[in-house]
Amino acid sequence: MNFLKLQRPIVFFDLETTGVDIQEDRIVQFAAIRINLDGTRSHLKTYVNPGRSIPAEATEIHGITDEMVANEPPFSEIADPVCSFFAGCDIGGYNVVKFDIPILLNELLRCRKSISLDVAIVDACQIFYKREPRDLESAVKFYTDGEHVDAHDAMADVEATIAVLEGQLRRYDDLPRTPREIFDEVRDPDAIDLAGKLRWENGKVVLTFGKNKGRPLDTIDRSYFSWMLSKQVVGPDAEHIIRDALRGKFYNK
Repeated sequence: MNFLKLQRPIVFFDLETTGVDIQEDRIVQFAAIRINLDGTRSHLKTYVNPGRSIPAEATEIHGITDEMVANEPPFSEIADPVCSFFAGCDIGGYNVVKFDIPILLNELLRCRKSISLDVAIVDACQIFYKREPRDLESAVKFYTDGEHVDAHDAMADVEATIAVLEGQLRRYDDLPRTPREIFDEVRDPDAIDLAGKLRWENGKVVLTFGKNKGRPLDTIDRSYFSWMLSKQVVGPDAEHIIRDALRGKFYNK
């Protein structure tokens, strides 16, 4: 990949889903490109049978219908190849921190599998929103002077994301060149989980959403933690913090 200095391979990926609820919705298309240290690329793309009907409003966005996925494998059958594809790699994509990674983690959790998040995560959306807030189609036009064709096809979105990141690296001389340095620059240093539901404030864990937004966990009624766990409000990477809070154990920084 031009300009990006890799210390390990990096996987850029994108998901099309039945909706935008990271706890309840399911993957209907998975696409990923792994860029290896020698510059070669490996591709993985598949439709996925979500085991439920795809809502019309979702089909209007990505064009994937129930008929298109009727004979495709369920996610459980591709979980192992997906995990192998990510093994030993940093992660990249567009809005993956808030959406694609949590969705993928929850799908893997249902299969009792996981991928490591102890890696650099290069989210071109985070860079874009920090420098030039817009959506992916606008990002393609802004950074590449081109048009994003086949928007919401998962592989087309992956290709567009790579093009956007290359454009960002060309435009911003002060943007770091390694995935780890980019990850450290654009992420919220006080964020605890990838989805940003929890963060550190004044040495305590606080919520960033809902009726208890801004409140430390040790000031919130424990029944709220039961609700959070039942609704899978936080991802697998932070669920243990809520389980401990339910038991009266609170973390301090």
